[in-house]
This record gives sequence, structure tokens and C-alpha cells, in this order.
Amino acid sequence: MLAHVALLFFPPLPPIYKGSLWSYALSYLVLILFLRAGPAWKPTVTAWWAARAPAARVAGGLALMLVVGLAGLLLREVSPDTFARFSREEGLWEPLTLVLYVGSASLLLRPLGEPDEASRRHLLLLGGVFVLFTLEEIDYFGIFGGVIGRVDGIYVGSLHDLIQLWKANLLPVPVVILLGAGSVAALAWLLRRGYVQPRRLLGIPCSSQAVWLTLGVGFLLLAAAEEAAIAGVSFGLPTPEELIELLGAIALSGFALEAHAATESGAPGPIGARRTAA
Repeated sequence: MLAHVALLFFPPLPPIYKGSLWSYALSYLVLILFLRAGPAWKPTVTAWWAARAPAARVAGGLALMLVVGLAGLLLREVSPDTFARFSREEGLWEPLTLVLYVGSASLLLRPLGEPDEASRRHLLLLGGVFVLFTLEEIDYFGIFGGVIGRVDGIYVGSLHDLIQLWKANLLPVPVVILLGAGSVAALAWLLRRGYVQPRRLLGIPCSSQAVWLTLGVGFLLLAAAEEAAIAGVSFGLPTPEELIELLGAIALSGFALEAHAATESGAPGPIGARRTAA
């Protein structure tokens, strides 16, 4: 990670295809090493989280987001070019966002302990959402974006780029219908199989998870609005979109930890009923 960050302060090393391939390789190497270290980091992180009161968790998360946000904005003010380099796909903000999403997915899909079946399915649903976040964050045509992945000149390399097509009235109606129908069918299947549990989901706004979820979704909506200039939202260049998304990922990681902690403690509420006796 340190080598990757150090390279971002210097001109990109060739070969360069929409960014230095060395930076791409190092950023994804960090992600792979993080995944391999999963069995070691999960017990440590979850134990550290559970040992703190909910208010202390929120205070720590807010402090972290404040430090990261201010550091990023300071870099943007002092060196806009370097900030722009950090904001590229192979920069720093997006790889860190991926690490947080992948870590959250790993924690929820393979939770520590032995939650009851209903709680396990709920955590699997939440973990699946983080998998979607991870897949959505990847720019699939990134390296070749100048040649392919464009619709009438608008780049579409990942799911969130559909916002740009919608804004330009280039999103075909059949595609919208197909996406809507697929979403409804998937929701119905998840509900029938017991992964979507309305009581648990409706309980989240009244739980300690609400703060994390509100902050995370809020930052992601702000980033999407800035990217597509929706409702006149624009922060100028270089765009802080990826930095804002990183702040959202930090908050959503707090939500994942909070959901896991509630299940581990067997507490009733949004994550589920008290664990049944073995």
C-alpha cells in the first residue's frame, strides 16, 4: 500500500492505458492481500468493535470520516493534480472503497459465531448487497474506456454510469423495463426464501445501525448527484466524487460491523430474534 501511495505523487510509470498499469496492479494486489489476511483481521476487528459502546463507535467513525475528508480536501486545495491522481480508478480513494466493501461482504457472508438460521439469512442478504456495491464500484472497461464502453459518446463502464444515460435520455425503455422486472423478480425470490425479512429491515431505523446506514447512503447519493450534476450539485474540478464515495464506504462498513455485532450478541431487534439455544 505504501509503495502504491508513493507512486501516486510521481508521474505515472509506463505502460499507461487510461492510467499506469503499475498502479492498477499494486492497487488490486492490496485488495488480494487484504482478502488473504481475512481470517486474521476479522476476529480482531469484531472484538475491538464489540468492546466499545455504540456511542463510542459512532464518535470514532465520525472522527475517521472527518480526518479522511479534511485530508482529502486539503490535498485538493494544495495540489489539485495530485488529488486528481488519487481520484482515478487506480488511485487511492477507489481502491480503499473496494477494500471496505469487500471486507464488509466477507464479514457478513461468513460471520463469526453460529447465528440462528433466520439471522444467518439476513446477514447473507446484507453481505450480498455489499457484493453488489463491490461489483458496481469496478470500472469494467476502465483501461479501454477510450475505445469501447460508450453510448453516443457517454462512457458506460459500470452500473452507476447508467445515471448518465438516463440524464441524457439515452436509456432505452426496454432496458428500464428489463431492469425493473429483474429487480422485482429477485426481490420476490429473496422474500420467499426468507432472506428479505421485513420485520428486521423495518427495525433498522430504530436501531444503532440507523446512523451508519443514513450516513453511508447519504454520501453515496451526494456522490451520484455530483457525478451526474443532478439538481445542480457540482463541486468543480477536480471532482471529489470518489472521496465522497470513500466516506460513504466508511459509514457502510460501520453498518456492517454493527449488524454483525448485534447478531453475535444475540440481541433482539433489526438483526433478529435472540439466538435459539443449541
